[in-house]
Amino acid sequence: MVVKTVRILSAPENSVQGDTLYVVAFTFTNDLGRDLVPQLNHFTFEDSNKIRHTAIDSGSTALAGLFHNSDEILKKGESRDYTAAFLVYAGAYGTLYYAQDF
Repeated sequence: MVVKTVRILSAPENSVQGDTLYVVAFTFTNDLGRDLVPQLNHFTFEDSNKIRHTAIDSGSTALAGLFHNSDEILKKGESRDYTAAFLVYAGAYGTLYYAQDF
């Protein structure tokens, strides 16, 4: 995965998972060994405290109209751009990955 941009937004709703939305644009290359339709909720941001944050594209008024991700098959070895949000605490940093098996 290659992160292209990160936009930081305040989460207008109260949440026990965080107070900040990281809106991340990235390129995902399918190196999983088979064709698949990437599911947004399989993209995960694991912060430095090993807390996993699942990608979202709705559920907050701040995210309305921001996402236009493809739901087509991504063949093995191909790449595609995606955008997802992660509800985190301000200042969080970590690793973005695709969790193949949920």
